Amino acid sequence: MVKTYKLMIISAPGVHLASFAGLMNEAGLSLHIVSSAKPELPFDFGFTKVAFSLKDPRHYGASLKAMRKAHREFAPDVVHVHQLNSVAFFAIKALHKLGSPIVATAWGSDVLVQPQRSFLHRSLMRYSLKRAGAFTSDSAHMARVMQQYLPEKKLDVVVCNFGVKPEPVDLPKEDIIYSNRLHNPLYRIDKVIDAFERFSSSGEGTGWELVIAATGSESEKLRARAEATGVAERIRFLGWLPAAENRAWYARSKVWVSVPESDATAISLLEAMYYGCFPVLSDLPVSPEWVDHGRNGRIVKDLDSNFLEGVSAVDFNAVGRINQAIVQERGTHEAAIKAFTGLHLRLMEQESSNHPPKNQ
Repeated sequence: MVKTYKLMIISAPGVHLASFAGLMNEAGLSLHIVSSAKPELPFDFGFTKVAFSLKDPRHYGASLKAMRKAHREFAPDVVHVHQLNSVAFFAIKALHKLGSPIVATAWGSDVLVQPQRSFLHRSLMRYSLKRAGAFTSDSAHMARVMQQYLPEKKLDVVVCNFGVKPEPVDLPKEDIIYSNRLHNPLYRIDKVIDAFERFSSSGEGTGWELVIAATGSESEKLRARAEATGVAERIRFLGWLPAAENRAWYARSKVWVSVPESDATAISLLEAMYYGCFPVLSDLPVSPEWVDHGRNGRIVKDLDSNFLEGVSAVDFNAVGRINQAIVQERGTHEAAIKAFTGLHLRLMEQESSNHPPKNQ
């Protein structure tokens, strides 16, 4: 258990907020969440509702006022903001002069995609980079990109992720290739289906099965594509799975495939590695941070190739030991809590040193 303190979390609603708040609750912190919708969480926390949209000017003053009121009443030791977009802009604009250290966490597209598309998004991100006290990024690559957007300031960036909570699953490995990324164009599940057909047609993949979980805008299109292959009977679609079933498929599968166009460190990658899968990843800057090509996984440059070729010869026992050790070292809830709270405590100490209490 870390030293307890009061943490204000400001974030858009969704799974990232729930994951981070859950970690900080595990750490025993007192929490107040500021968001546009109240999350359903199995523990107590304070809550303030605000709007983060810049489209309606009426939200601007009301949101700043609500954040300042919440800060005054809760008196947090640290403010932790998520997403370097309008969310961080509103939070930092409202609170950066009120005395609490501010940490800002990048999620991925807010740094790697949106700033390249829009001057507004670049401006919002640079505003936050200039004024927040420290940052977290789930990859060293994204940390470097953040620094490139503000070369005039040496950013204090800690590389860490939300981590996974290991749950033992005792199931034997089978000749299964598992894919559970969203069925959206970004994740290129169609390339996985095509590669499985090539793998099977080569003769090596005889007896192997491709199991596709999750859902998305392209689910029906992907089902039709699978039906059009010559190996449709060995491609299974499971839909959206509860966490326990998802863990079981990781544990049963020998290979896990994820070939998105862009990504930071995916929690699903950490889960797959922990449960002993051989990950096959697209050639993204973040991929070598977790996979040493040919040793504990594969990084694919040509998605139109037979990029599953040779996986049947992998020593899955050895890969499983390597990958589980990597995740246990820097990809678990325990590691995440240590990284996030360590940063908070360091900033609190710096704030205390800079503003010592006056003698009574």
